[in-house]
Parts: sequence; structure tokens; C-alpha cells
Amino acid sequence: MYDFDDSRRPLVVARLRGRLSAEDIARFEADIDDLVDHPKAHVLLYDIAEVELPERQVIMEILRWTQDLRRRFRANYEDVLEPIPTFTAYYMPSRLGSLLGFFLEMSPQIRNQQMHFSNYEEALAACEDAVARFEFLDASASASHSAPVLRVVEDGAGMEEEEGEAEAMSREGAG
Repeated sequence: MYDFDDSRRPLVVARLRGRLSAEDIARFEADIDDLVDHPKAHVLLYDIAEVELPERQVIMEILRWTQDLRRRFRANYEDVLEPIPTFTAYYMPSRLGSLLGFFLEMSPQIRNQQMHFSNYEEALAACEDAVARFEFLDASASASHSAPVLRVVEDGAGMEEEEGEAEAMSREGAG
């Protein structure tokens, strides 16, 4: 079973359970591709519990897709003039999840934040905390932007890491 819940955007949950059909895997890949290929700040929770491992060939295809996904993620979110903040939480309470947690700790991190959890409530709380750290600004005042503009706010101190693009554009227009 596969479900993609984006009703709480910027918090998005990709939920996988049990035996995944080829259609489930294709929908999962298409939803994540769409998220990555339309660069907007987001918090992604992979909720992967009690999933039956597919055949080796399917796993190898998923690994190839994942490599391409990481390349596109870097191009769209990190290797840009103004990197787009994201946070990814993995809820995987299994041996596979423990292995993923080990790899996340040992591998060089990409700039977005990633964490592995064995408790769903902790994963969801971390995602909600990440959303709280990102202050979403309404960019509707700017005719050239239809998506929210994001800036990072330091842990309640109110110090802004970067000025929102909409604010800079509105000041330029006013000046």
C-alpha cells in the first residue's frame, strides 16, 4: 500500500506499507519526482513500516532512480544561487531502517537536513519543528512569484539567516 499526503504542505508524508505493487512503486517515484522537480521548500516524512522487500531487480531499479533523484535534488535545491531549505525524516522501524540510519550517520551529508527515527511520533514532531524553523512568507504581492518564499529563523531568536526574496523585491519596487 502506498499513500502520498500533501494536505499539510509544506509537510508531506509518503507512507508505504506491506507488499508494494509495481503501480505503488511507480506512483511513489512519480510523487517524489514531482516534489523534487518543482523546487519549493518542504519537509518530507518517509513513513516506511512493515514493507515487504521486492525482488532484487526491483530494488536495483529503485537504487538507480534514487541516484538520479539525488542528482536532481542537488541541482534544484543545493547547487543554486539561493539554496532551498528542506528537511527529510525517515520513519523505518526495522532492520532496514537501522541500516539506513547507519548510512545516514556515516555518509557525507547533503545540505538539507536528514534524520532517521524508529518512532513515528518523534519523526512527526521533528518534521513539525522543521516547519516551525522555516518562516513562510506570502509572496502573492510579487507578480513574478506564485510560490511561498522561505527564510530560516534561528531557534526562536528571530535572527534571519537570509532576507525573503519577496521583501527584497517589494523594497526595490518602493525605492
